[in-house]
Amino acid sequence: DLDNDGDLDVFVGNHGPDALYLNDGHGHFENVTSRAGIAGNDWSTSVAMLDYDLDGWLDIFVVHYLVEDPERNCIVAGRTDYCGPAVFPGRADRLWRNLGDGRFEDVSESTGIARIVAHGLGVVIEDFNGDGWPDLYVANDQDANQLWMNTKKGGFRDDALVFGAAFNGMGAVEASMGVTAGDVDGDGYIDLFMTHFAGQTNTLYRGSADGVFGDDSSSSGLGTPSLAYTGFGTQFGDLDNDGDLDLAVVNGRVVRAEKPIEADDEFVSNYAEPAQLFENVRGKFFDLGGKAGEFASQPGVGRSLALVDVDGDGGLDVFVTRCRGPLRFYRNVHPARGHWLCVRAFDPALNRDAYGALITLVTASGQQARRVSPAVSYQTSGTIDLHFGMGEATEYSALLVQWPGGATERFPGGPADRTVLLRRGEGR
Repeated sequence: DLDNDGDLDVFVGNHGPDALYLNDGHGHFENVTSRAGIAGNDWSTSVAMLDYDLDGWLDIFVVHYLVEDPERNCIVAGRTDYCGPAVFPGRADRLWRNLGDGRFEDVSESTGIARIVAHGLGVVIEDFNGDGWPDLYVANDQDANQLWMNTKKGGFRDDALVFGAAFNGMGAVEASMGVTAGDVDGDGYIDLFMTHFAGQTNTLYRGSADGVFGDDSSSSGLGTPSLAYTGFGTQFGDLDNDGDLDLAVVNGRVVRAEKPIEADDEFVSNYAEPAQLFENVRGKFFDLGGKAGEFASQPGVGRSLALVDVDGDGGLDVFVTRCRGPLRFYRNVHPARGHWLCVRAFDPALNRDAYGALITLVTASGQQARRVSPAVSYQTSGTIDLHFGMGEATEYSALLVQWPGGATERFPGGPADRTVLLRRGEGR
């Protein structure tokens, strides 16, 4: 909601000029790109909304990929194929500051964002140091990843190298595509997961008390199962509602397969791969394979992925986009899901959802925390509703909210298996 009028607006990042559409509240969207001052034709990949300066207006962060040369092709295994990103120059990402009057200012230079040129594909928003100000993590394709820490003075500082999140545990850059953030082991610290190119493992960075990330891809169980695939969309979510974060990944090749699969379409035959669903068991992950149902048994050239409870039954469903194929929707039919809670945070003073708020669910068995930020995965915007799996618990004792800027409120407990709206100022 970029104009704080109570309805959702749309920013579209394009392989071409980006576009901003404002919602008039009556089912109509107006293209206001030019009037808003939005410019650029920089091959946008992922987009995130955040209030980086805490002025009450959502700003726009746009991830960019590369400077394309359509005449350039490469030879792979003796055949003409797509070139890798290193063949082309990268681009700097862009930050648009919302001026609050319908116009946006390009502050990429003044905030430091434009200092780094890379091949960006994914982004997540988190408060990595707990100071109440939003930070950014950008997944780059064959470049060092960026951890943009908010200086609280109108700028950002890239601390990815300092905190161990620029390279993998071997000190190597990887072909990062999708990215997701969450506390997978319940220790209270944010962990990061990224999908990569075949032959590289997907990477799990575990967070710690001192802010340093450690590469735990191997011992977590997420490394070896990913080696054969090229991962794209990915997201943490409690798919069985047992109280911890599971993981969904969609795969799809970018180089022709040596042994194509059987398919009616030649492109699909050469590039399709199965998706993967990993169950979290006390911080370790296990590939469910065929137990994941049609999600993992129908190969496709997967790209974007989003988890959302479409039918309101408390189970996270899965949306997947594919190259050379329609969108796929997979309904969660897990036969033994636990109890659940759906939470939405709203700030009446801003007349919009509280992007950046941290919600903590407190039950008799412990605590779980989720951030209100739909930017996730690969070229994806998810839902602003926060989903908590509660296992066997039929009630919760409290919901704690840290609002953007650091102010906190406590809301009373209640029964499970419902949706709760938290309005700022109505807690204590």
